[in-house]
Amino acid sequence: MNGKSTVAPHVAGLTALYLVKNKEATPAQVHTAIVENATTGAINNVPSGTTNLIHSLWEDVTFNPPSPPDLMLEVYGFKEKNINTIYLVWQPTTDPYVHIYRNGYYFRSSNTGEFKIETSGKNSDVFQVWEVNYDNCSAEVQPDYEGGSDFEPNQPPIADFSYEINDMEVSFKDLSTDDDDGSITSWRWYFGDGYYTTAQNPKYLYKEPGTYNVQLVVTDNLEEISSVI
Repeated sequence: MNGKSTVAPHVAGLTALYLVKNKEATPAQVHTAIVENATTGAINNVPSGTTNLIHSLWEDVTFNPPSPPDLMLEVYGFKEKNINTIYLVWQPTTDPYVHIYRNGYYFRSSNTGEFKIETSGKNSDVFQVWEVNYDNCSAEVQPDYEGGSDFEPNQPPIADFSYEINDMEVSFKDLSTDDDDGSITSWRWYFGDGYYTTAQNPKYLYKEPGTYNVQLVVTDNLEEISSVI
């Protein structure tokens, strides 16, 4: 890792650690302490003129990282004509994103705990889920086309709304539902005049009288989308 986005929080953390034990230190004293306790020449391929310093901690620390969580990946397959609908289900963690591996090739997905993909072919796909930040990968799993009869995939939400007109101002009320298998997590209203908002129950003041096609798009916690006009 390189660049200011990594360096800045690293040095800020060092400064905080130093000030815990040296509360009266001036900025110049903190700077000197960091530089004098750093290791030189430890970073390769840096631009000329770079100080090339690296620092870990002010004192030795024993750290035992926790075991990575078991993602408990299960893969269910459903055949319909020439299309295979496959659902990946795993135990979501705090990592916001995962990589979904299909036969060794991956694509990025939110860490929601469920992902749907449609394929065709001989049903020989192998899947894995990898936590991006934890570097933790599940076992390789092939779709189960026989044992998925009890599996109920996430259903998309149902978008709906009502509105009240007061002269040029319109009050919109979200009436969308997501049954019992999830919750709606985001809303996007398109007011038909080029403007939009992500509020759940917005009020909007139109600039010109007229007839407008308003669209509400809702997304549930597993990123299924529904819309209504």
